[in-house]
Formats: sequence, C-alpha cells, structure tokens
Amino acid sequence: MMQFILREMFEEAGRNVDDYLTFKPLDPLYCLKFDDRDILVSADHDKMRAQIREHFPGQEKGLETFLHHERKRYEYLLPCIKKDYSSLRSLMCTPLFKALPYLSLGRSVFQNLGRYFGDEQLKLSFTFQSKYLGMSPWKCPAFFTMLPFIEHEWGVFHVIGGLNQISQTMAKVVEEEGGKIFTSTPVESLMIDKGTVTGVTLTNGETFFADHVIVNADFAHAMSNLVAPGILKKYSRENLQKKDYSCSTFMIYLGVDKRYDMHHHTIVFAKDYRTNMNNIFEKKVLSDDMSFYVQNASVTDPTLAPKGNRRSIFWSPCPTALLPLTGQRKKNTSRRKFWISFA
Repeated sequence: MMQFILREMFEEAGRNVDDYLTFKPLDPLYCLKFDDRDILVSADHDKMRAQIREHFPGQEKGLETFLHHERKRYEYLLPCIKKDYSSLRSLMCTPLFKALPYLSLGRSVFQNLGRYFGDEQLKLSFTFQSKYLGMSPWKCPAFFTMLPFIEHEWGVFHVIGGLNQISQTMAKVVEEEGGKIFTSTPVESLMIDKGTVTGVTLTNGETFFADHVIVNADFAHAMSNLVAPGILKKYSRENLQKKDYSCSTFMIYLGVDKRYDMHHHTIVFAKDYRTNMNNIFEKKVLSDDMSFYVQNASVTDPTLAPKGNRRSIFWSPCPTALLPLTGQRKKNTSRRKFWISFA
C-alpha cells in the first residue's frame, strides 16, 4: 500500500526507487471468501463495480459515493497523519482544525461504511482492513476508512523478492550515504535525561549517544524492559497493564513442494464474523469458527522459493492478554487443534 510514499522517501534521499526495487501491481488485490460467495476485490473501478453488481445487485452506485467522499476526507487527513502530536501545542495546528469536520468522531469504520452500502457482507468487504491495526471494524474509528480507500484508489503492489527487499534496500541507501548499520547488537537499556532518550546502552556495556533514537520494539515491552523502573512514571508497568492492547496473530510460514492456484491474498471470513471479532477483542477467547488469511505470493513472484516449490503464509487473528508487570503473553486456557488442508 501507498507505494507513492516509499517513492517520496527515496526521492528525498536523492534516489529513484525503481533503480532498487521492482513493483508488480496486484489484480485482484485479494479474494474475500464468505460462506456463500467469493468476491474478487480490484482497484480497477469497472471490475469492482461489476463484482458488486454480481454479488450485491443495486448497490454498485455506492462505490462511486465511497470513492468521492473518502477522497475528499483523505485530502484533509493526509497532512494530519504526517505531523508529530507529542505535545498539546502540536495539536493546535491548521491541518488538524481543517480536518475536524471529516474525522467522523464517535463513529466506527463499520458505521461509516453504512453511508455507502447496505449489505453487511459488502460493508465487511471495505472494513476488514481495521485488522491491519489490530482492531475490530465495530470499534475502529471512522478516521481509518482511509485504509480501504487507499487500496481502491491506488492499488496494492508486490515487491519482487518479498517485502523484506524494502528494508534491505533502505539499508543499502544508508550505507551508500556513509551510514553504519549494526545487527546482532542487543540493547540493554535506553539512556534517558529529563524525559528525553539520549542514547542506548548495549548488553556488553557500551554506550551510544544519539540525536534521535527510534524504538521499533513492541512499545509495552520496550517501556517495561528497556527503561529503568521509576524513570518514566507515565509508562510504568502498572500503568501499561491498564491499557487496551490490539489483537495478536497465530502465524505459520510454509514451504510447499507444489503449486496452488490460489490468489496472492485470500481472506476467509468466519460465518459469524461479528461474533468472531467480539470473541477476540471483548471476550478474549478463541472462536470455533475463525477468520484467517492465506498468502500465496509465489503465484505472483516465482523468486520466493526454489523452482518447483512455493512459499505460503497463514495467519489468524487471536486474543491478546498480558501477564501482570511483564511483557510476556498469557497462555489462553482455550485450546484448539488446527488442520490445514491444501487440496
């Protein structure tokens, strides 16, 4: 998604991303499998309109309304998501004030899609993206309707060689600019002075000072394990334990010895999707009827596995719970056995 942002990043570094990466647009973007129908979602508006006409006759005009309204919302929201909101003062900015009427405060993504479509399955076809954020479409703020809009407006791309090529290429540009990248270098703690991170201490005792420190670890884990107790009281383990957390995922990476004619992305919905989401986010239990995702990227990119073999990924969203005052996961008392059959 948002290939144009990646392109912009490389341009700011004086590079053309096409000199480093090869992109292949996906069509369909993904296959959505409900219990009674399969929907092939496309960024080609004519194809998408035809899919809606076939499966939800009479509602195809909603696509134009969706694109028109969400395009306008996106134009106001994009400047907002590029800003830093780390202080109260930063909230008092012109882009945010202009965007306020378009935030749909108090409404969920699912409610917002009700402006365009009436059928529940059709609304789910434009709201399941909230799981990218680890949220239920019935709880995810309408603000994030921009996710399906971006997919339908600009499409989804596969990077030949796999998405890992993006980070590998970024590293290459850093090194071309004289930067150094250290891997297998565990960090023991963050150095903090008056509430500001000034560097890191490694497990071997070495210290590195920096103008900016970016922590890409899970936030609760980082605050609980990389910050000495009492330094940042706002993020004490006790306070972190009171927060709501996004869902987890059960994941399997598969290497298989034959070709399967599945689409690049396939999302299978539970028959009762709302109950499935409620079990994950509210009850914190596993569902007997689960939703899951299968990636079959080798159908697009044969470089991902040795000749005659294929690479696939399976994942299913599941509840998350934390043990008190630690970054460890709590074992769910519900147990399920999984059978994955590739016919």
